Amino acid sequence: MRPVLPLTLAICTLMAVPVQAQVPEQTPVAPTAPAEDPAVAARVEANRVQAELAQDAAQSTLASRKAHDDAVRAARTKSESDEAAYMAALSAHRKDVAKYDAEQAEWEKIVAACKQGDRKLCPPKGKTAPKRK
Repeated sequence: MRPVLPLTLAICTLMAVPVQAQVPEQTPVAPTAPAEDPAVAARVEANRVQAELAQDAAQSTLASRKAHDDAVRAARTKSESDEAAYMAALSAHRKDVAKYDAEQAEWEKIVAACKQGDRKLCPPKGKTAPKRK
């Protein structure tokens, strides 16, 4: 029967936990009447302090979560902006390459005709092949 005694003590201890420990997060814990027993007063004060600490921790967690979400949103926006700038630069580059390739093909056609003796197609003096950018 010895194991029953510690179990009984544990149950009695758990039943002695004050109701204020289960107060919702936003409600301040305050005793309704002055505590006459110093042990009860100490427990009520400890519960109040614990409730304040829990509320502070919850607010800190919410602030941290908001900061994280804001940082993720900012990084996503920056990434999308960088992607748009890259795609615009790539498109401009492709247009420049296509223009160069067309000018080079025209130049090679003129030079080939000139080499075959068709002097009216020869480029004027000083004109050179197109330059790559």
